[in-house]
Amino acid sequence: MSKFKTRFRKVIKILTIIVLVLLVLILLAMNFLMPFKESDDKLTRYFAGKNVEVLIHHQEYQGKSIRFIETKGNDAPDSTLVVFVHGAPGSLSDHKAFLADSLLLTKARLISVDRLGYGESHYGDSETGIAAQARFLKFIVDQYPHEKLVLSGHSFGGPIVAKFGMDYPDITDKIIMLAPLNEPTSEPMFTISYFAKWKLTRWVLPKAIKVSADEKFTHVEELQKLYDEWKNMEVPILHMHGTKDFLAPISNVKFSEDHIPDHLLETIVLKEVNHFLPWTHFDLVKQEVLKSLE
Repeated sequence: MSKFKTRFRKVIKILTIIVLVLLVLILLAMNFLMPFKESDDKLTRYFAGKNVEVLIHHQEYQGKSIRFIETKGNDAPDSTLVVFVHGAPGSLSDHKAFLADSLLLTKARLISVDRLGYGESHYGDSETGIAAQARFLKFIVDQYPHEKLVLSGHSFGGPIVAKFGMDYPDITDKIIMLAPLNEPTSEPMFTISYFAKWKLTRWVLPKAIKVSADEKFTHVEELQKLYDEWKNMEVPILHMHGTKDFLAPISNVKFSEDHIPDHLLETIVLKEVNHFLPWTHFDLVKQEVLKSLE
C-alpha cells in the first residue's frame, strides 16, 4: 500500500508540473498573440479598404502618449460628435466598423479612443478610476467644438460614459450604454481573473489583461462612488442589454430603472443575446446612434 501511495504521489506531482508548464506556455502565447490592440498601419489599411479617410492622433496626456482616431464624411456637420468607448480589455479597434459606416459618416464626426491603460494610451498602466477615465474623454472632446455630443460605451465603458454625462451635462446630448456593468451588487468575479492578480502568473499575461483585472478588482468600489449620482442624471440615456449576458448580469437593467430618472431612461432588452452587442447587433446599435443624432 505504501508503494502505491508513493507512486500515486509521484504521478500527481508530475501531472501538476505538466499542468503548470502548459499553463505558463498558454499565458505566454496569450502575451504575444493577444495584445488587444492594433497598430496604426493595420488600422490605416482597414479604413483604406473601406475607402474611408482616417486620422490617427497621438498626443500627450499627463506626461504620457495617448491615441484616438477620427473619421468624418465630406458632408458631415463639424458640429456633431459621436465618441465610442470600449470595455475591458479592449481598444479603439472595437468600434472601427462604426467609424467606417457610410451612413454614420454623413451624420457626424466619429471618434474611437484607446482608454487609459489600453491600446496606445498609457498601455499597461492601470487607471481604475471611472471619474479619471471620464476626465480623459473630456480632454479629447474639448478638442472638437460641437453643438451635439453623443457617447456610446460598451461594458466597462458604459459607466464611464455615464459618469461623463453626470459631470458634463451641459455639453452632453445622449449617453448610450451597451451591456454596461453599473450595478455594484451583481458584479461577477471569475476565477480566471485571479491569474492576473497572482504574482506567479501575472507576469506572463498581456498588459491589457492585467489592466483589465486591475479594473475588475476595483470596479465595485468605483461603482459605489457613483451610486448616489445616478438619480441626479440630467442627460438622456439608452441602456441596451441581452438576457443571456454572463459577463454583465441582466439585473443591471433593473438597476438603471431604479436609479435613473424615468423620463431620461430608455431600455432595450434583447432576448437570448450575449454581451458583445457592438459586434453581434451592429445594425441595431447603429440605428440607435442615428436616432440619437436626429
